[in-house]
Parts: sequence; structure tokens; C-alpha cells
Amino acid sequence: MKKIGIVGWNTGENSFGVTKAYLSWLRQFGDVEIITPKLEIVEDLDLLILPGGMDMNPSTYGAVPDYNTSNTDVMKQFFFDVNLDQYINAGIPIFGICLGFQQLCVKFGGTLEQHYPFNYSNKHRGELVDKLIFINQEIKSKYEVNSLHHQGCFNLPNSMVIAREVQDQNIEIAKFSEVIYGVQYHPEEINDVYSNQIIKKLLIL
Repeated sequence: MKKIGIVGWNTGENSFGVTKAYLSWLRQFGDVEIITPKLEIVEDLDLLILPGGMDMNPSTYGAVPDYNTSNTDVMKQFFFDVNLDQYINAGIPIFGICLGFQQLCVKFGGTLEQHYPFNYSNKHRGELVDKLIFINQEIKSKYEVNSLHHQGCFNLPNSMVIAREVQDQNIEIAKFSEVIYGVQYHPEEINDVYSNQIIKKLLIL
């Protein structure tokens, strides 16, 4: 059984962990371990998931805070500041989601737009409101995803970009290395085919 780690956070005033949507989605690929704050890494992971969440601290990437930038999640910010490079250097496969995708964009030299009028899945978290275009025509038919963010990455080396949103052209799927991928949307809410293919590839299932 594959071992999948996911960075945990404060889910309530008196609770720490991850939401059920992540656990339900990931269990189809392997056993899930919640990563608690620590200085060292969990070295026996087959895959690390960087989950969505509140905005990064803009000082992390040398930017002045926008008035619409939300409070930083200290647990996920700590992981970015202290642990992420360790996992990258250890060669552990990584998959970033929303905030996690933005963290990877910053780590690999991308630029974040701190606030932008993106489409938003208002009716429910799985509402499909963004249409994607795949740069290499890997998928030629219409591909739609949800949107639960107000920040986005528009600038990465072209070789990393897999898909963009049709209207706004923000990057929605990227390949940062042979073992590091990320998506701007939330696959744990929609269980989409392409994200599942990436996860299986990273796990060599």
C-alpha cells in the first residue's frame, strides 16, 4: 500500500488535521498520513500533498501585502518555510493543490497575483466554473474544473505549464519537475480524471 502524506492544519479552535474531502479522495490511492509540524521530514512517503488554504505571506516572495490578502495559515506557512525544500531535495513526489500549487509556483520562480476577479464556485465547492485549455493539446475536448481561490499564478517557464484557464489565462496545471506537479483547482472536491492520472503517475500505480 502506498503511503501518502498531507500537510495538516488547524481545522478548528480545538482541532488539527485535514478535511474529509481530502481523506475521501486520497484513500483510493493509498494510506493517508497527516503531517504534523516538525523540523525533520517524513522520509518514507511515496507522495506528499500540499493542500489548499489561506494565502501565503507575501513577504515570502518579496511582495507588499494586497488589501485583499487573507491571514496566513501558520502551519502551512511553517511547512513552506522549513520543510518544503527538504522534501524537494529528498526527491519525494509532490502534488500541490490551490495554495499548495501557489507555493510551488513561488518556489520555482513564478509570480503570484494577490487578488484577481476569478470565477468562483459559489453554489457548492464542486461547481465547475473554469474551462481549461491544454497547451500541448493533450486533452482536446472541453475540460472544466472548480475554483475556490482569489489569487493565481500567471508566470512560469513555458515548459512547466500544462493548462491555463481559457478566459483569464491563469495557470491551472503545471509540471515543476518529473516528480512535482500542481493544480490551482480542488480535485478532492471533483475527483477529476486528469488529477487522478497525475497522482497515479507519481505513485507509479
